[in-house]
Amino acid sequence: MLKLATKFYFGTKAETLTALTESLNESSIPRFLFISYENWSSNRDKTLSEIQAFHCDVEKVIARSSSKLEDGDVATRAGEFLSIPNLQTKNRKALGEAIDQVFNSFGENPQKKDSQVIVQEMIIDVSMSGVALTHSLKDGAPYYVINYDDQTGATDTVTSGRTINKTIYIYRNNSQKFISKRFGALIKAIKEIEFVTDNDFLDIEFSINKEFEVKIFQVRQITAKPNWEKGLATRIEETITGLEENIGHRLSDEN
Repeated sequence: MLKLATKFYFGTKAETLTALTESLNESSIPRFLFISYENWSSNRDKTLSEIQAFHCDVEKVIARSSSKLEDGDVATRAGEFLSIPNLQTKNRKALGEAIDQVFNSFGENPQKKDSQVIVQEMIIDVSMSGVALTHSLKDGAPYYVINYDDQTGATDTVTSGRTINKTIYIYRNNSQKFISKRFGALIKAIKEIEFVTDNDFLDIEFSINKEFEVKIFQVRQITAKPNWEKGLATRIEETITGLEENIGHRLSDEN
């Protein structure tokens, strides 16, 4: 597990994924490149050729938004901008039109010139996908809160709100032996990202296949921390520790 020598920098979606790409062992980030609005506006044909060359061995890609407007330190606008999946890599016209649509979804604002579009390998082998929060978003309670879809095989149903999702809460200090293989693999991947970024207040988009291999699509900081109740995590930890000790004593007495 490689921890970066310098402080981890959370930038746009693309910049953050780039910073993580070489540092992860418990998960991987599907191959991608990203293009700036400036380059797209001035070198459209050349950029399309570069994209097709980069993804020459991939049948389908997804065009995803990446902007400073999405993931700020104070607020997030997650899901507000466009992503277009299932694009045929060889269909140059459709690929270019999709990239145009994603850039246009940023609207007309001063920061549009700094926006980016990610063109990423489309992941097809999906048994579960979703969003994992490393603390409860409502109050900061010390749980991994995993909202997931294990029915459709899509990677964006949770973030797009297109399906009824399932949710599981896993206590942050829980032993791995009480967790299923797929959630165990996910928690290992999340803990590694926490270590690499030196941050345990994260919002992570993921997918898992039938071999329990974890793919990461986005990592952003949780922005709700100012609203959390101070001391709640400590009280929950003390309560759970007390329950564990109480149950342990009772089991010992019965034996």
